[in-house]
Amino acid sequence: MATKTSAGKAGNATRANGAGVKEEEHNVTTQQQEKQQAKATAAATHKAAHQKQQQQQQAQQQQAHVVHPGMEDEREWYSKLSPEACEQVHNMRVCSHRARLEGVDGVASGSLAAYSTLVKAGVSCFDIDFTSDGQLLATHPEDLQAAVQSAGQPGMANLATRVHEFTLEQLRAAGADEERFPTAETLVKVYAASLEDAGLLWRPGKEGGEAPDYQELPVLLMDLKGPAYNAQTINSTAAAAKAAHVAAHVALFVSSPEQLQLVQKQTQWAGPLIRAYMDRQDPNPPVTAEELAPFALLGPSLKMSDTFFAAAAQLGKPALAWTADTPADLHRAAQARLNAVVSNRPIALRAVLMDWRDRCSERQRRQRQAARRLAGDGGDRGGGWQLGGPRQR
Repeated sequence: MATKTSAGKAGNATRANGAGVKEEEHNVTTQQQEKQQAKATAAATHKAAHQKQQQQQQAQQQQAHVVHPGMEDEREWYSKLSPEACEQVHNMRVCSHRARLEGVDGVASGSLAAYSTLVKAGVSCFDIDFTSDGQLLATHPEDLQAAVQSAGQPGMANLATRVHEFTLEQLRAAGADEERFPTAETLVKVYAASLEDAGLLWRPGKEGGEAPDYQELPVLLMDLKGPAYNAQTINSTAAAAKAAHVAAHVALFVSSPEQLQLVQKQTQWAGPLIRAYMDRQDPNPPVTAEELAPFALLGPSLKMSDTFFAAAAQLGKPALAWTADTPADLHRAAQARLNAVVSNRPIALRAVLMDWRDRCSERQRRQRQAARRLAGDGGDRGGGWQLGGPRQR
């Protein structure tokens, strides 16, 4: 009887142990399932967050295209940028042609208000046409003609070619108001105030040895038309720039040896000179260091030849090319390694340039990562290679 009892107890213990093992196995299985479920949930959450981020980025990109119509093909032109051009976009800027801007309610292109508006928008260099005799007006003759015609003034036929025949008082009476057609003196003062407010006004160092960097310095590029290119008007503008402490920011276009001789021998011009090049005259003129010595900047047409741009770049002169209004034009300028473009659509084109900078930085970052991975995998057997980063501004 005792033997049966002992055997029964042993059987009960065995069954209890077996039940304990099964329960432990069940608990392990349950824990594994919970871990797998947690991983699946985390993966699904990460995927959903990634998809949401992609959707937000796509929405932002689509919105950017809506904001700037006419620039819809910018991604196509960005994709064609060479590595060298992708570096160059970090060193480029966009200037305004005749202080033109679009999409800003209540601000007329070419008006005094347009200059401060553009400077606040990041556009601080301007290519301005000046016309008239003793009193320079900041305008193109054709724009002045259109304003006078809209005012219905008689006796002003063919004004675009006869501006120098009229006094400032007559032009004001004919519809050329001060806000839309300021004098050079007024414009220089407004430009100086805009630069001062934006913290962009250049001042020489304490010892006077510091030189302005025209790859970055804001500039007002003065293009004097016809009879306006004379010693009297140049001297009056030089005096206005000096009085406003912006002599380094006001540059004078020179398009011929005769004009250069006039400026150097008959005026007190102390500001920078910019050498203009017209593609219709010669898209590939020879350039030498001696010829360009008097000039701080180059102002070529964007239609000049690749050979010309390559030769000019070798001489180290900043080049501000005109006129660039599309992503295709911006691509051309970047490939030619230009420093700036002059645009009739400066705000929209600058937005494209800023976007290209971001994407070029990302492209270069990925290339550096790929290079490091290649070196880490032992693929760098030729001594290594590097991608030069852009000069940040």
